[in-house]
Amino acid sequence: MYLAKWAVQVLGYYFLVVVPLFVIGLLMFYPDPEYGGFIGLLAALEAGAAPEAIITTIVTTILIAALPERYRRPLW
Repeated sequence: MYLAKWAVQVLGYYFLVVVPLFVIGLLMFYPDPEYGGFIGLLAALEAGAAPEAIITTIVTTILIAALPERYRRPLW
């Protein structure tokens, strides 16, 4: 269950935080009518970021699963 929560957290971070904030930054400095505004550019960049997000999720989940349990919790 812990690893499933981790995977959802990583994917949520990519698609709900990183990509939308990147799109906002791009549109602030480089308005681009080619994609039709925020939603079009967001869809295009999320499709492009999907392979990276999936690979990152798989690799980090495997690494966390391989760690001894005492190292799986945050240090704060």
